[in-house]
Amino acid sequence: MSKGQKSYLYVSFLSATALASAGASMASAQEASGGGNADTASSTHLQLEEIVVTAQRRAENLQQVPISISAVTANTAAQMGLTGTMALQIAAPALTFNQTPGGAAAITLRGVTGTGSNGDESPTSVYVDGVYLAGTPGLYFGLNNIDRIEVLKGPQGTLFGRNSVGGSIQIITRTPQHEPQGNVSIGYGSYDTFEAKAYVTGGITSNIAVDLAGYFRNQSKGWGKNVFTGNEVYKAEERAVRSKILWEPGPDTSIVGSLSYSRVELPALQGRGIFKGRLNAAGLSQEDLGGFYNVDETFDGSGNSEQKTASLNVRHDFGPVTFVSITGYEDTRADLLADQDGSRTSFLNVIGGPIITKAFSQELQLLSSKSSWLDWIVGAYYFDATTYVNTLATANPLSNPVTYSTVNTRSPVKSHALFGQVTAEVFPGTKITGGLRYTEDKRSLKGFTGTQAVQVPVALQNRKDNKVTYRLALSQDVSDNVMLFASISTGFKSGLYPLSAPSGPAALPSFLNAYEAGFKADLIDKRLRLNASVFWNDYKDVQVRIRTPDNTGNLFLNATDARAKGIDIDMTFVASENLSFRGGLSYLDSKYGSFANASCFFPNVSNIGNVNTVCDASKNNTIQSPEFVGTLAVTYQKETPIGNFSATVTENHNGGFYFDPQNRIKNPKYNLINFSTEWTALSDRWGIELWARNILKEKYYTAAQPSNRGDLMSVAEPRTYGVTLKANF
Repeated sequence: MSKGQKSYLYVSFLSATALASAGASMASAQEASGGGNADTASSTHLQLEEIVVTAQRRAENLQQVPISISAVTANTAAQMGLTGTMALQIAAPALTFNQTPGGAAAITLRGVTGTGSNGDESPTSVYVDGVYLAGTPGLYFGLNNIDRIEVLKGPQGTLFGRNSVGGSIQIITRTPQHEPQGNVSIGYGSYDTFEAKAYVTGGITSNIAVDLAGYFRNQSKGWGKNVFTGNEVYKAEERAVRSKILWEPGPDTSIVGSLSYSRVELPALQGRGIFKGRLNAAGLSQEDLGGFYNVDETFDGSGNSEQKTASLNVRHDFGPVTFVSITGYEDTRADLLADQDGSRTSFLNVIGGPIITKAFSQELQLLSSKSSWLDWIVGAYYFDATTYVNTLATANPLSNPVTYSTVNTRSPVKSHALFGQVTAEVFPGTKITGGLRYTEDKRSLKGFTGTQAVQVPVALQNRKDNKVTYRLALSQDVSDNVMLFASISTGFKSGLYPLSAPSGPAALPSFLNAYEAGFKADLIDKRLRLNASVFWNDYKDVQVRIRTPDNTGNLFLNATDARAKGIDIDMTFVASENLSFRGGLSYLDSKYGSFANASCFFPNVSNIGNVNTVCDASKNNTIQSPEFVGTLAVTYQKETPIGNFSATVTENHNGGFYFDPQNRIKNPKYNLINFSTEWTALSDRWGIELWARNILKEKYYTAAQPSNRGDLMSVAEPRTYGVTLKANF
């Protein structure tokens, strides 16, 4: 650790200690004055709910885990307008969740981002019920049937080692119940949007229970128009079904199996817009096209992802130890049809697909039973996946004959890992956590490229990357409700091949060292929850995506390093029986260290297209890394003789960020304000909700990328509103 890092962490930790100690003193003073009597009925009613998380592979109170976590329950997510994974940044301000022009998820956490290229895996791993999802086009889905969401910030290189360099997103769905119950909702909204959700669960026998969840959403009118074809663009459709079965053959054994299917039409892939002030290849401006949401393309673009998953979770308590087995299978397919030049001139069209990821994973764990001073876990992990990329690019498709080029590649990867972690209470209230993980990845590249005249095999390439990652954490209970913690964590992401441009060089592995200090506090008789931390990331060999000169594929570069420092704050406050607040704040200073070989694009004199060259991006901001992000949600609830009323207003401020290392293409700062109000009958059987999202009509982007053809972008959702009817049984 450098002298600057030590100084920064030292000062930050002292600040955190002072804040936490002040909070503890305030809480103690209140209790001494009689205001903190938790035994009174009113005080107990006002206390915050305890949130149980599995960030350390065992059920624990959120406030006792020495990891920065933003956790939300299903009810809170619904109130804040978290309809899908791309909205998770509302609940976790340190998170940025976008998509690339090729349809892959681009997830950034605390400045740590990946290439966002099809064939790559996200450096912030996504798990559903403990199963890792590798196919990035399949990471967009509605948050239906969830129990809670946990966003673990900072590298989770010990217990969630698979590409958890930036952190990990854990999505936990409901567990089947023996008592028959269920709910259904039907809604209608702007842009002729129809939505339906249903969930039902019940017991089959005394030890077997099942559930079934379904989701359907159809937006038949688009946000904008393709002025060349005259058709609407930015429509959407999503359908999903998930079923789980719970079998408890004995009091110490539980077996949960699940199957899921989802298909998502991605609105952002239906058009390539142009930035204000620029001209497309046909010489038309955004104003010429009639507005922000309109495009000008030879044909209407499209993009979709389809995902099938299966999992089996076996858990048995042997008394001294608990055995856990998690088996997962994933089949993700994405298809893309894009006018890559973003204009009616038909210079370049690309058919991307199918892009397929098939993955199998197996994890075995042994966990200690709860003891007074020592907790431990050991495990092994196996991962076997193959990604297939198939693209066809046509240049001047109106010519006769049409010329085209193809890429058909596949990249298998096999990964083995052994891991373990121990937490010991060395003194009363003082705990030390240490963990190690050894990971070995073997990856290869094969396939062919060519034209209609000739097909050329891709030279077989193989690589093996291995790394030992670790975590060391210290936590100290200042009082019953205040904990200080500090940690050093490391993360590792293996090298990868550019599947859409296989002649290019492989990306080197990336490594991250993260240093963090913070506190977790439940104050004012557990009515105020305040969790805060400061962090310093040292990121080596950062993997960066660039476009090929002909704009048909992606190449990879490695920035020598990047460094990030920042502050995360999560807050929940129950002000009264009717009023509550939830908020979060993230400050991030994330910059490349040395990046002398960056790929940069400069506008032509004509303002049509760009010139590609090499430039120095050292000291520039890392991509998708907003400096300030903040969220505040205010909820008011009231019981009346005619039913229960609630209303929630959520504001999410994003200070803007760059899409390119050159720091030329920027997402503007924006403020998203969502609103929902709901009436529920006293019987809790019926309800109606009115909602609105992006009330201020903020205009911003979900994807943008410079190329020789110009700067093209995909727009985010405009203002929407609607009504939803609900029934519980």
